[in-house]
Amino acid sequence: MPPQNPSSLESQNVRTDCRTPLRVCCYGSSSKHTKEIYIAEAQSLGYILGKRDHICVNGAGATGCMGAMNQGVLEADGSVVGVIHIMFV
Repeated sequence: MPPQNPSSLESQNVRTDCRTPLRVCCYGSSSKHTKEIYIAEAQSLGYILGKRDHICVNGAGATGCMGAMNQGVLEADGSVVGVIHIMFV
């Protein structure tokens, strides 16, 4: 499902035909207290990355901006690679 409140990708002139997928490392907090405006923007960014076939690399969190971005990528049928230190496993 596309982001809740973004303008359409076409109206933003966002290219979805990227020739070379990139691994994009994105830092985002996993706080459960993040303001909704940041959550929405992170989810929208993730959706755009997924539509462009880029791979989102981050800490694989399920909450906060990190979780929203991951959700956006997955909703666009994209890929997320989670990198986490063994002490957090």
